[in-house]
Amino acid sequence: MLLVTGRSLLDDPTTITDERVVSGARRCGACKACCTYLPIPSGQVGADAKPAGVDCPHLGADGCRIYMRRPRLCADFRCDWHRNRSWPQNWRPDISGLLCLSEEIHKGLPAALVYEIRHSALETPSAAAIIERLKQNTVVIAVVNTRQRRYRLAGNLYLDAPHPKIPAPHFPAQRPAISRVESTKAA
Repeated sequence: MLLVTGRSLLDDPTTITDERVVSGARRCGACKACCTYLPIPSGQVGADAKPAGVDCPHLGADGCRIYMRRPRLCADFRCDWHRNRSWPQNWRPDISGLLCLSEEIHKGLPAALVYEIRHSALETPSAAAIIERLKQNTVVIAVVNTRQRRYRLAGNLYLDAPHPKIPAPHFPAQRPAISRVESTKAA
């Protein structure tokens, strides 16, 4: 970890030469959720792909050991907490237990992905508030719990656009609905 006058460069964005970090920007602080819980393709941080839930090989006790020369994929990444200054501090991934990502999944269709990174974090009041906030600006939200089960939630945003087939792994194929008659026969 690089230190300047006893402070970590990661904690003082005014000392970092990275052009994307400006004075007053949010800081990751002790959070290392993206370094552990996100899958990374092969060739980015090592020869092999880094699976979700496995620490990046460059992650040390104090954060990224190659921070100043980290891959562009890592340098460009921002979780929703980091990008949205309106999100309260207790929604930071390492505090809330949820790592949230928003992206356009298909030609103007905004979606969110929520990884539960701490057991039972989805059952907290903070999680309910985070999900509600994400619903305001998305068409769909995929939630992945600590057991790697995936759930799909509808967002509140409605766009008059064709619904494309959204590929795995983020969104599982829809199962056909069971009619009321079929469900009573099964009982």
